[in-house]
Amino acid sequence: MILGIGVDLCRLSRITALLQRGPAFRQRFTQRILHPVEWHEFQALTQGSDPANDKASSRLQLSPPVEFDPSKTPAGNVCLQEHLVRYLATRWAAKEAVYKALYPTHSLSWKDVAVAKRSGKPYLHFQDPSKHGINQSHLSISHDGDLVIAQVVLEA
Repeated sequence: MILGIGVDLCRLSRITALLQRGPAFRQRFTQRILHPVEWHEFQALTQGSDPANDKASSRLQLSPPVEFDPSKTPAGNVCLQEHLVRYLATRWAAKEAVYKALYPTHSLSWKDVAVAKRSGKPYLHFQDPSKHGINQSHLSISHDGDLVIAQVVLEA
């Protein structure tokens, strides 16, 4: 049985503008919306490393946060900056879609769900799916230009 369907659209320029508000805001924003594993992945990306090859990314005990500053990415790498913005926008859209799929019956925090990838296909990882009556979830994400769209179907 379908528990809910949610969709969200996020502009990359909106996330870029949020990140440009300054280091303190960037840190609060990313710590607020990212699950601890996502936070670790994001920190690895800001340092130019690949979290998929980092064994620590699967652990929930994380190192102290490293502040993201777009002007200090390795060699001012514009592609890396765009990747970081896309990483955040994807998670924002997916989590908003989950919220919409559960509303108004259940509510969850940003950190109750994480977006992960297995063989290139994104999926949702819930802290406690049974608490929300979720037996299965489906996530579809698409990027085009300045837009990221996420659609979620949750099954009971």
